[in-house]
Amino acid sequence: MNARTALTILLLLSAIAWAAAQRTPQPSAAPPASAQAAAAEPARAAQTELQKMRVLVQQMQMNLVSLPPGPTPLRHQFELEIEAWQTLIAHMERQHPVPANVVH
Repeated sequence: MNARTALTILLLLSAIAWAAAQRTPQPSAAPPASAQAAAAEPARAAQTELQKMRVLVQQMQMNLVSLPPGPTPLRHQFELEIEAWQTLIAHMERQHPVPANVVH
């Protein structure tokens, strides 16, 4: 084997070793972006649940309108359930305030 072939093989092996070293994951702390995303996920989930609850309360209020007028046990039950859901929504909103850039 001549010197040129040996040098080519040596350079090729060095390049392979260098590439393998670059692919080896370096242990480090968790990146801040992924930590922020992980922390934001429960808040997003809570906001999604709150939005669903608001929609359900609106549907209940629409159903209340369709009942015959006057005091009836069914109307009173609807009113109590709507009030209970609104109280729960208000409580959850205090626990998970809506960020300034989110509109509901």
